[in-house]
Amino acid sequence: MLKLVIPKGSLEAQTLRLMEQADLRVRRGSDRDYHGTVDDERIERVSLLRPQEIPTYVEDGLFDLGITGRDWIAETGADVDSVVVGGRVVVRAGRVLTVDEERLRARAQAAADRVRDANADAWRLADQLSPHIAAACQAAVATPYPINRYAAPIG
Repeated sequence: MLKLVIPKGSLEAQTLRLMEQADLRVRRGSDRDYHGTVDDERIERVSLLRPQEIPTYVEDGLFDLGITGRDWIAETGADVDSVVVGGRVVVRAGRVLTVDEERLRARAQAAADRVRDANADAWRLADQLSPHIAAACQAAVATPYPINRYAAPIG
């Protein structure tokens, strides 16, 4: 049996309307109740909670299904199994389905190649200067530098 959690507050009325349109009318004693029932044997319980808490409760297994804003999923960093946006599954089994990873990888590699090519002259110059800079640093370290550890002369 399904344990369902839906948002209380600004998303509440819209979610209750959506549930009713799906013939899953949520019945509560009053608008202030945090628990309700649905006349469907597949649904064990319905709870109404703050939308920002829903992803964490679903992740922790307290509920099987939750309706909330995708901003709260992202903000809480919850590891949820599936995300549906506008009727379209965008995450399934924790994997983002709306990103073409191969295309993204190819675009990133092309950008890296462009940057490398654009900076080729600077890298050649850095390679030419490197031994001279290393020698200068070694000479600076080898030269003693007199330091008076006291702020005022002793005497």
